[in-house]
Parts: sequence; C-alpha cells; structure tokens
Amino acid sequence: MIFPFLAQFGSFTLFVLRLVVASIFLVIGWEYARHPQERAKLVEMPAGVMMVVGMIEIIAAIMLIIGLFTQLAALLLSGIMVGAIAKKIFSLKTGYIGNDGAGWSYNLLIISLNLVFITIGPGSWVFF
Repeated sequence: MIFPFLAQFGSFTLFVLRLVVASIFLVIGWEYARHPQERAKLVEMPAGVMMVVGMIEIIAAIMLIIGLFTQLAALLLSGIMVGAIAKKIFSLKTGYIGNDGAGWSYNLLIISLNLVFITIGPGSWVFF
C-alpha cells in the first residue's frame, strides 16, 4: 500500500460510496414511481413493472443510506442492474457504450459498486 495512513478512512469512504449509490437510485426510483407510464414507454416495459422497480429502488436506497441490511439492498439493486443490462443487450440492442452514451457500461459500474457492499458490508457509519 502506497498510502497506508488512508486506510483509517475506510468506513467513511464506504459511507460516502453508499450515499452516492443511494442518491442515484433515489432519483431514478422516484422518477419510475412518479411517472411509470412515461418511463415504461422509454424502456419498453409495463408501467406496473416500472412502479415496482421504482419502489424497490427507493426502499433499497434508503436501506443503503442508513446502513440497514446493506448487503440485501445492494443485492436487490444489482439484480435490477442485471435486468437493465439484459434489456439493453437483448431487447434494445444497445452496446457497451451505446449510440448516445446510454449503453450498459453505467449499469456494470453500479453492479461493481454494489459488490463492495455485498462483500464488505456497510462499514461502521450506520444509522440504526
């Protein structure tokens, strides 16, 4: 390790990472839950499915923020991202980067971030 003194900030870093991932899913989940018809048309899915996905994203994001069942929340969000990747590859025929930058590389990055929570947990900065 080049900078061993930075290891003392591991729990703080996990907390910041939880906030960043949670903020993404709060915003997107809120839009899915608030406007399921519009979102459903964009991703070619039933509006009811978009409503459920939005609610799962909101609940899991809150779980990430407070550090409650963090591994489960990260697993749920990763599952949603796997579904999004599958939809982009097989149905929408979107590439890794995509034509307008809306490829599945973003979803893969989110899965990678969630793998940190699945394997390490929330860290010591939790609110429950």
